[in-house]
Amino acid sequence: MKTIKLFLVAMIATIAMLATSCSKSDDSDNGSVETTKPYKITFESTTSSIPPYPTTIHPKVDFLSDSKVIDSYAPNLSNHSKFNNEITISGNIIGIKVRLTDFDISNPNSGKGSKLDNIKLTIRNNSNNNLINAKYDIPDLQIGPATTLSTYEHTILYNVQTNTFSVSSLTHTF
Repeated sequence: MKTIKLFLVAMIATIAMLATSCSKSDDSDNGSVETTKPYKITFESTTSSIPPYPTTIHPKVDFLSDSKVIDSYAPNLSNHSKFNNEITISGNIIGIKVRLTDFDISNPNSGKGSKLDNIKLTIRNNSNNNLINAKYDIPDLQIGPATTLSTYEHTILYNVQTNTFSVSSLTHTF
């Protein structure tokens, strides 16, 4: 009987040790998925239109992380509206793609007179809200009519490793 009791105690102790070791998480696991979003991106702009053209402007802002769209914002705005949007994000290359969605390359009158100006992008540390970098000299997006060259899309990317911005634009000449 004494042997059976010792066997049962040893068995229970072994089971308890196994259960404890299986339930612990290994913080040193390099393959774990990062759940923190260390950056806060804020996009700001103002709409305007050149008369007698649109009274409603339809911009779209895609927030990007390592070439993937993380979130989108597509308001319908009246002339001279200020708008902004902010998200938290992680990644090595983060930024936005902003465009005037009324532009149609096959229809030269589409969206004519639409304009986004005062375009700004700021990158902040999400944990303490300190400014990391900002881009204020982003050219306006404008579809005619004052010019035959229309700039209807910007992609503004920030490389967190090199602390640099890049801006690429899509344009069309009528």
